[in-house]
Amino acid sequence: MSSPHKMETVPFQQVDFSTMLKKQFLYKVHAHYSMFSTMVILQLIGVIFAFGGENYGTGTGNIMLNVKISSGSIVIGFTLFWIFIMAILMTTKQNKSMMHTFITNKKLNHLSNILFLLLLSVIGGISSYLIGFFIKTITFLWYSTENIIAVEKITFVEVILGIVVTTLYMFLLGAIGYFLGEIFALHRLFIIIIPVIFIGFLIIFHESALGPMFDFFTQESNFIIFTIKVFIVTSVLFLIASQIDRYSEVS
Repeated sequence: MSSPHKMETVPFQQVDFSTMLKKQFLYKVHAHYSMFSTMVILQLIGVIFAFGGENYGTGTGNIMLNVKISSGSIVIGFTLFWIFIMAILMTTKQNKSMMHTFITNKKLNHLSNILFLLLLSVIGGISSYLIGFFIKTITFLWYSTENIIAVEKITFVEVILGIVVTTLYMFLLGAIGYFLGEIFALHRLFIIIIPVIFIGFLIIFHESALGPMFDFFTQESNFIIFTIKVFIVTSVLFLIASQIDRYSEVS
């Protein structure tokens, strides 16, 4: 006769995996807190440059027109550079040896790194996008209304979409940096070889070869398709990076 009270059991491996993943993720958040302060510094530098604005001048006869465009694109650019470098730093030997304090494996380590990069992307995407509104507000208050030609109007939905798209770009740059970091970890010579190849590629083919690569993302007007593209490319980059890491350990 069976007992009337049955207890649900969760597989030990599943509990252990999710628990260890959470612990490693939280550990990396605390261990890499300096990355967030670096982001703030770079964004402040971006704000300083942004207040300079993009200046355009034109005139005819005795009439001269100077146009200044204020936006947060420079701040977003600095933040993209930040997450790219931070992703590379996460693949260094120093950061990998830091995980020896955990009972872990390569899969757990890479998954926790991806989650951490996603967190960096979300924080970087939200902050850099919203700083653009701060810059526009200060510009509007600094100059009198008669000197302002136009103010961009944006809806709440467009703000949300802008934040999400910026976050996806952050995650994409983070994946590229993580992928290159694993290649650099194979041998120090790759730190020199890859930039030289890239510069040589630009010299030979100019921008004609890189244009389609950028247009693959920047010219995509459908948000869902853009998200799918980012998801596919980042997944492939993280998968290849994990395989490179496994190969370097075996070799």
